[in-house]
Amino acid sequence: IHQEYLRTLNLMINKELRILCCEICRVVITPDAAKAHVKNEHSHVKFDAMKFIKALKEENIRSDLPNIPSSKSQIEGLAVHDALACSHCNKISTGTKGMYNHHLEEHKEIAMPSEWRACKAQQFRRGGPGINQLLWEVEDGVKEGKQTEGLIKAIMKEMETVLRVVEAPEDARMVSPWLLTTGWHEHLSGRDTKDLMDLVAIPKRSDGLMPLLKESVESYYEGALALLSTTDELTLQRLNSPDP
Repeated sequence: IHQEYLRTLNLMINKELRILCCEICRVVITPDAAKAHVKNEHSHVKFDAMKFIKALKEENIRSDLPNIPSSKSQIEGLAVHDALACSHCNKISTGTKGMYNHHLEEHKEIAMPSEWRACKAQQFRRGGPGINQLLWEVEDGVKEGKQTEGLIKAIMKEMETVLRVVEAPEDARMVSPWLLTTGWHEHLSGRDTKDLMDLVAIPKRSDGLMPLLKESVESYYEGALALLSTTDELTLQRLNSPDP
């Protein structure tokens, strides 16, 4: 969920754990590290300490990090990484080098495997001391998919009112000045709209009459040029005006 001021800092709230997550970096941001994170990673954003503290109190944000979850459900707001899982313990790593070193240190009495099981994983932070940067295995896209589906439905619902077509009865005031002058809406009344559209449509390359198009256009053009010498000056001025 979002809070008005925290959103300006690119921070969202995980309503289940009451923690802050950076929407861009997809990591947990503890309150004491928020100012430094914004300054170092998003320097274009202005940090207001008073507004930040007020938002923390209003939303009851915890000051520390939660324990690593025992379930494999994805935590909303955190990045999901491609990772490898150790077959002998709960160790998760994002690369084969890390798993290789782990096996040498923790399972040296067991033969080195040729490969490790692929999985998805999350972590509270990337890098740094302690257990905060440790990875744990999560389900593959289940929760993320539900969140995405819910977000799409919410957006579509908001767009319904924007995209709603307003129907109003037609009257003479809705006819443009151009139509009133040319009278095209009267000339075309009762005719088949599709036939009219086909008449003015750009011909396709597969059209049998396509080769004749160039010659026809040139013929019309030459004929129009021939009329210039016999057309009176007033008519030529009218044709050359912005509204012929």
